[in-house]
Amino acid sequence: MIADILLGAAGVIFILSLIPQIARNYKRKSSGDISGIYLGMYIVGIVCLGVGYYILCSPIAFITNAVAFVGYAILLIQKVKYNNHGIQL
Repeated sequence: MIADILLGAAGVIFILSLIPQIARNYKRKSSGDISGIYLGMYIVGIVCLGVGYYILCSPIAFITNAVAFVGYAILLIQKVKYNNHGIQL
């Protein structure tokens, strides 16, 4: 029970940490300071962790990883959309 609460709290903090970068990219209409390779690798890692947590652990970890996946997918979309020089990872 306590482990689930701590895991959920860590997941919420992790997800909330994405909001400033998403807002900054949207406001500036630029994402040149974010590596596309980093985002891609992070998304793959989140998917792998999410599947592992879903199989072995609690649903809370799976849910927080799913929401983090959406946040990083938004950053990757911004990276592609706001890059004026084509797709540059």
